[in-house]
Amino acid sequence: MLFSVLSMIVVGALLFVMARQGRQGTIARNGSFGIRLPSISASDESWEAGHRAAAPRIFAASLLSFAFAVFIFVLIPDDDGTTALTSVWAVCVLAVMVAAAFRGHHAAKDVNARRNAPDAVDR
Repeated sequence: MLFSVLSMIVVGALLFVMARQGRQGTIARNGSFGIRLPSISASDESWEAGHRAAAPRIFAASLLSFAFAVFIFVLIPDDDGTTALTSVWAVCVLAVMVAAAFRGHHAAKDVNARRNAPDAVDR
């Protein structure tokens, strides 16, 4: 149980940092932290737009992680049901992160379309 709770807290903290930096536009394009989709990684501008658009959903995933950690820690004193709830947590966080990536993809795609438009000025 303790490993599950600690995992949820660590994942929640990482997602919170990603959401905050995404909203503020402070995640530099890199190879280790952020949403890894070709549309989002295409340029610095699409990287920022994609993460900014995904930030609210990433923040929701972080809150979901913290909520599951508290729920398991407070309401399940032993290991009964921890495995099942950990699986439910993983599926829920994954679903929210897929929604975040989908939203970020569309925002980045819009930026890329504007950059590649025939009348676009070099940026």
